[in-house]
Amino acid sequence: MRAPLAIAPALLAACTGIVDAGVDAAAGGGASDGQAPASGFGYPVGDLRTAPAGGWVVTQVLSHYYAAWGGRHLAQDLGHPDGGLAAIGAPVHAIGPGVVRYAGPNSSTYLHVVLIEHDLGAEGIVCSFYGHVNAPLVATGDTVEAGQQITTVADWAVAGGGDSSNSHLHYVILSRDLCDASASASGALVCGYDQGGESSAVDLATEPARYTSAGDICGTQEYPDAFLSPSQFIAGHQ
Repeated sequence: MRAPLAIAPALLAACTGIVDAGVDAAAGGGASDGQAPASGFGYPVGDLRTAPAGGWVVTQVLSHYYAAWGGRHLAQDLGHPDGGLAAIGAPVHAIGPGVVRYAGPNSSTYLHVVLIEHDLGAEGIVCSFYGHVNAPLVATGDTVEAGQQITTVADWAVAGGGDSSNSHLHYVILSRDLCDASASASGALVCGYDQGGESSAVDLATEPARYTSAGDICGTQEYPDAFLSPSQFIAGHQ
C-alpha cells in the first residue's frame, strides 16, 4: 500500500455534505443495495439504478457555491436518505466497467481515493472519482465491472471533516486529461472546491453538464471542461 500523500487537507479541500437550502435533496427512490445495473452505467450507491443517485440524496451538485468552503463544489455529494450515520460503511460500487487508475490513501478529508478509467469507445475516455471512503477493496491496475463494490463510505469524523452525521460520498466524472494527471499523482490534484463565487447551479436542474474550475490550489483550472455532472453522464450511458 502506498504511503499517504503529504498534502494538507486544506489544499485538497473537503466537502461538507450539508444540505443547502437551494440544493435538490429528492431521494428519488429506495435505498436497497447490491443490484448491479442491467446494462451500461449505474449509480455508485443504493440500488444503483434509481435516478439521480441510486435512491440516495444529492446534497450538493457540481459547481454549487458553498460559502463555508469559499468556492464552488467540484463534484456531487451523495447522502443516505436516513442521514449521515446510516451512510457510514455503506457499499460504494463502480459506476461502470473499467480499469482502476489509483486506489489508496489520500491525506485529505477524502481519506482514500478510488479513480477508475472508463473507455467509451468513439466518445473517448473518462474517469470516475470517489472520495471520503474507507480503504479500497480494489487495487491500482484492477479491472472492475459495473456495480462491483470498490469500497465503503467513511465516517466523516474519521476522515477529518467534522461530525459523523455529515458522512457522505463525494464523487464526480473527470476528463481524461485530469484523470491522467490525478493518477500520476496517486489520486491527488482533484480539489473539493475551487475559488469561484456565487453560481447559478443550485440543484440538479441547473447543474452544468460540464464544468471548468474557476481556479484552485490543485490547478484543475488548467483542464477545460474537466468535471462532468455524474447524474447527467449516467443518464446518458445507462
